Amino acid sequence: MSAKEADRYLRGLEEPKRSTLQTLRETILEIVPDAEQVISYRVPAFRVGGKTVAGFAAFKDHLSYLPFSGSVIGPLADELDGKR
Repeated sequence: MSAKEADRYLRGLEEPKRSTLQTLRETILEIVPDAEQVISYRVPAFRVGGKTVAGFAAFKDHLSYLPFSGSVIGPLADELDGKR
């Protein structure tokens, strides 16, 4: 059911937002093919082992990839230095 909800979310977006987020969605599913597609915090997200790990969203002036796990911060610490 949630994959259909993600489809509905994407259909409600104008281009190029729709195709950009659809490409991100496909990329995530290529990397984690067993991820369950869900809606979390009213945006499309992916659950692995019962835990929501990532999502994406469209806003007025930008698109976002949403890591739902703090585990990405450690490996990216050098790149994030001073941006937290």
